Amino acid sequence: MNRKWYKKFFAKQVTFQESGRGKVREAFSKYGYQFSDTDADALLSEYWEYYVSMCQLYDDVEECFAQLQKCKIGVVTNGQEAQ
Repeated sequence: MNRKWYKKFFAKQVTFQESGRGKVREAFSKYGYQFSDTDADALLSEYWEYYVSMCQLYDDVEECFAQLQKCKIGVVTNGQEAQ
């Protein structure tokens, strides 16, 4: 399900928000739920707030980054820049 929506997003067939709505709708449709754009957006917003609130650094991350200051490093992610 997610893969289909990511492919549509990266092919510029849908916006990021539309892909999120599609994923929400598909995930809940098998249980008989249907969501308007507004309701799907509200669910996505609630999920995002919870997701961000649960993100936390491991205890040794700051020390690790301090030791790596002299090194060139890169980060590869499928997340958004703000993450």
